[in-house]
Amino acid sequence: YNHIIFTSGYSVDIFFNGLNRVGKDARFVAGAKITALGPITASHLKKHGIVADNMPKEYTSQALSAYLISENIVKPEDTVLIPTSELASTALAQALTEHGTKVTTEAIYTNTLPDYTVEALQAAFEIPVDYVTFTSASTADNFAALARKAGIPLADIKGVSIGPVTTAAANAQGINIVVQAEKAGMPEMVEALLGYGRSLEI
Repeated sequence: YNHIIFTSGYSVDIFFNGLNRVGKDARFVAGAKITALGPITASHLKKHGIVADNMPKEYTSQALSAYLISENIVKPEDTVLIPTSELASTALAQALTEHGTKVTTEAIYTNTLPDYTVEALQAAFEIPVDYVTFTSASTADNFAALARKAGIPLADIKGVSIGPVTTAAANAQGINIVVQAEKAGMPEMVEALLGYGRSLEI
């Protein structure tokens, strides 16, 4: 592959841990350019001895594909591997495919719910909860499914979202997002929530 694109820290760790289990290490990807969706993904790459070659200024799949294409980083004749989750958005792969690039999307993990999660959620809401943070679309979807089983009204939730894709998923589930990070990232989400809290004190 000419390029390997990582869109989460999970995909990085699972990918390289898998390489280690079969007796390989970071040298296995030496011939490919490595792209990270954002700084958290890049930090996971560094733990495995890899410095990302490319990273967009905005940390969404749409911004990433636009960056790779507009900057001529990924060319139509290139081959791209995207190790990802079974539930991940297909927007990145679709955009690169439409660009003419040969894309292989490999699902290397999935998001599942442990059996105890309904009881755990009920216990968490036994005390007043001011805000619920959502870091991905699947987080919003899974929370909504659990909340319905736990008898927690979604209309009462004040949501904090990491970015527009997550916000759209939460809104589709009937969750009101009151704060959204300007850039998709954990530090940005925390700062957005703190800023929102400060604005309420004025």
